[in-house]
Amino acid sequence: MQNSVSIPELGFENSIESFLAPLDQYPDIRVFVKDMDSRYVYANKAYADMLKTTPRRMIGKSDFDLYDRSFAELYLEEDRRTLAGKDFINQRWMVPDGAGVISWCVAHKFPLRNRAGEICGIICTFRDQQMAGIEAKPFFDLAEVIEFVNTNYAEAIRAEQLALLIGLSVSQLNRRFAKVMGKSPIRYLVNVRVNKAISRLINTDDSITEICFSCGFNSQTYFNRQFKAITGLSPKAYRERYT
Repeated sequence: MQNSVSIPELGFENSIESFLAPLDQYPDIRVFVKDMDSRYVYANKAYADMLKTTPRRMIGKSDFDLYDRSFAELYLEEDRRTLAGKDFINQRWMVPDGAGVISWCVAHKFPLRNRAGEICGIICTFRDQQMAGIEAKPFFDLAEVIEFVNTNYAEAIRAEQLALLIGLSVSQLNRRFAKVMGKSPIRYLVNVRVNKAISRLINTDDSITEICFSCGFNSQTYFNRQFKAITGLSPKAYRERYT
């Protein structure tokens, strides 16, 4: 990876580490850079402190070395999509710290490009929602809905059911959810189901039909279509490529 940042208009040239170093003055901003194999090549002090380690000890490691497998698989799938050119802005994550305590974070993850415009890695910044203070309030207002979806994704879930959880009409919930999460609650549910299916495809020998229905889809045709829309591959092709 090309390990420098340049701003020609200022005659500026410096390493990524030096460029990102001022962010260490903010204890709630975690920063990392990964290579094309999703291994850490840079992590700032705030991120390392969260995991109760040091930046140096994180270098060369993957999320499988730092997190439980279920979390690592979700982060890796997002990395793959980032390395394919997708930006993630205001992405909401559940992130465990070094003691296993899970908190909600908001993240911005982008492909890192060299001067030739080629993707050469990933750069990400994220903040703990509680430490972010009032900026997090809209998210916490929806936390009950998000938690319900993540827990009950395999069941039939209706928009009316979700709206009732926090005392809103369906239209109010859709507007609020889209403003905070960037998608409707039902679209968020589809993404959760696809992510669960990804984990099953990679880690089990279950048939695609079994995975489809166990992850909450009631039609394999619909499952295939939504899976490809999100990952760019059919479930069968995804399993063949990443298993």
